[in-house]
Amino acid sequence: MNFGTSINNSKYILDYSNTKNNVITNNLSNINNPKYKRKYMNDISFNSELELAMKVTHEKHFTGTENTQNGFKINTEYSQGRNDGNNVNLDKEIVDLTSNQYLFQLNSTVLQKEYSKLREAII
Repeated sequence: MNFGTSINNSKYILDYSNTKNNVITNNLSNINNPKYKRKYMNDISFNSELELAMKVTHEKHFTGTENTQNGFKINTEYSQGRNDGNNVNLDKEIVDLTSNQYLFQLNSTVLQKEYSKLREAII
Protein backbone atom coordinates (compact mmCIF):
# COMPACT_ATOMS: atom_id res chain seq x y z
CA MET A 1 0.00 0.00 0.00
CA ASN A 2 1.48 3.35 -0.93
CA PHE A 3 1.43 6.53 1.11
CA GLY A 4 -1.42 8.23 -0.79
CA THR A 5 -3.68 5.21 -0.47
CA SER A 6 -3.01 4.96 3.27
CA ILE A 7 -3.87 8.61 3.77
CA ASN A 8 -7.07 8.35 1.71
CA ASN A 9 -8.18 5.22 3.58
CA SER A 10 -7.43 6.86 6.92
CA LYS A 11 -9.37 9.97 5.93
CA TYR A 12 -12.36 7.83 4.95
CA ILE A 13 -12.29 5.93 8.24
CA LEU A 14 -11.88 9.14 10.29
CA ASP A 15 -14.80 10.74 8.43
CA TYR A 16 -16.89 7.61 8.98
CA SER A 17 -16.01 7.53 12.68
CA ASN A 18 -16.77 11.24 13.11
CA THR A 19 -20.15 10.90 11.40
CA LYS A 20 -21.01 7.80 13.44
CA ASN A 21 -20.07 9.66 16.61
CA ASN A 22 -22.48 12.47 15.63
CA VAL A 23 -25.28 9.95 15.05
CA ILE A 24 -24.70 8.24 18.41
CA THR A 25 -24.54 11.48 20.37
CA ASN A 26 -27.73 12.63 18.63
CA ASN A 27 -29.43 9.43 19.83
CA LEU A 28 -28.18 10.01 23.35
CA SER A 29 -29.39 13.60 23.36
CA ASN A 30 -32.87 12.45 22.29
CA ILE A 31 -33.14 9.54 24.71
CA ASN A 32 -36.00 11.17 26.63
CA ASN A 33 -37.97 12.51 23.65
CA PRO A 34 -41.20 10.59 23.08
CA LYS A 35 -41.58 8.91 19.68
CA TYR A 36 -37.92 9.54 18.76
CA LYS A 37 -36.57 6.71 16.61
CA ARG A 38 -32.96 5.66 16.93
CA LYS A 39 -30.63 6.44 14.02
CA TYR A 40 -27.70 4.21 13.13
CA MET A 41 -25.00 3.64 10.56
CA ASN A 42 -24.07 0.25 9.20
CA ASP A 43 -20.50 -0.84 9.72
CA ILE A 44 -18.05 -0.11 6.93
CA SER A 45 -18.42 -2.89 4.38
CA PHE A 46 -17.42 -2.45 0.77
CA ASN A 47 -19.01 -5.72 -0.33
CA SER A 48 -22.43 -4.92 1.14
CA GLU A 49 -22.37 -1.43 -0.37
CA LEU A 50 -21.44 -2.88 -3.77
CA GLU A 51 -24.19 -5.49 -3.59
CA LEU A 52 -26.74 -2.84 -2.65
CA ALA A 53 -25.60 -0.51 -5.43
CA MET A 54 -25.92 -3.29 -7.98
CA LYS A 55 -29.51 -4.08 -6.89
CA VAL A 56 -30.73 -0.47 -6.88
CA THR A 57 -31.76 1.16 -10.12
CA HIS A 58 -32.61 4.59 -8.73
CA GLU A 59 -31.15 6.56 -5.78
CA LYS A 60 -34.57 6.87 -4.11
CA HIS A 61 -34.89 3.09 -3.91
CA PHE A 62 -32.68 2.90 -0.82
CA THR A 63 -34.90 1.62 1.95
CA GLY A 64 -34.62 2.71 5.55
CA THR A 65 -32.21 5.52 4.73
CA GLU A 66 -33.37 8.76 6.24
CA ASN A 67 -30.53 10.94 5.03
CA THR A 68 -26.84 11.04 4.39
CA GLN A 69 -24.14 12.93 6.20
CA ASN A 70 -20.65 13.29 4.72
CA GLY A 71 -21.66 10.71 2.12
CA PHE A 72 -22.54 8.04 4.71
CA LYS A 73 -26.03 6.59 4.98
CA ILE A 74 -27.88 7.15 8.23
CA ASN A 75 -30.71 4.68 8.82
CA THR A 76 -33.66 4.80 11.19
CA GLU A 77 -34.59 1.88 13.41
CA TYR A 78 -38.36 1.52 13.61
CA SER A 79 -38.63 -1.02 16.44
CA GLN A 80 -41.21 -0.31 19.16
CA GLY A 81 -38.95 0.31 22.14
CA ARG A 82 -40.52 1.88 25.23
CA ASN A 83 -44.16 2.78 25.87
CA ASP A 84 -43.57 6.38 24.74
CA GLY A 85 -42.38 5.17 21.31
CA ASN A 86 -38.71 6.03 21.87
CA ASN A 87 -36.44 3.11 20.99
CA VAL A 88 -33.02 4.41 22.09
CA ASN A 89 -31.24 1.93 24.36
CA LEU A 90 -28.66 3.67 26.55
CA ASP A 91 -26.51 0.55 26.99
CA LYS A 92 -26.35 -0.10 23.24
CA GLU A 93 -25.48 3.52 22.47
CA ILE A 94 -22.66 3.53 25.06
CA VAL A 95 -21.22 0.29 23.61
CA ASP A 96 -21.43 1.73 20.07
CA LEU A 97 -19.82 4.98 21.22
CA THR A 98 -16.97 3.15 22.94
CA SER A 99 -16.22 0.88 19.97
CA ASN A 100 -16.37 3.89 17.64
CA GLN A 101 -13.86 5.74 19.85
CA TYR A 102 -11.50 2.75 19.63
CA LEU A 103 -11.79 2.78 15.84
CA PHE A 104 -11.02 6.49 15.76
CA GLN A 105 -8.04 6.17 18.12
CA LEU A 106 -6.60 3.20 16.25
CA ASN A 107 -6.88 4.95 12.92
CA SER A 108 -5.41 8.16 14.33
CA THR A 109 -2.39 6.18 15.51
CA VAL A 110 -1.96 4.59 12.08
CA LEU A 111 -2.17 8.01 10.46
CA GLN A 112 0.40 9.47 12.87
CA LYS A 113 2.81 6.63 12.04
CA GLU A 114 2.36 7.23 8.31
CA TYR A 115 3.21 10.91 8.76
CA SER A 116 6.19 9.96 10.94
CA LYS A 117 7.49 7.73 8.13
CA LEU A 118 7.05 10.58 5.67
CA ARG A 119 8.83 13.01 8.01
CA GLU A 120 11.75 10.57 8.40
CA ALA A 121 12.01 10.12 4.64
CA ILE A 122 12.18 13.88 4.11
CA ILE A 123 14.73 14.52 6.85
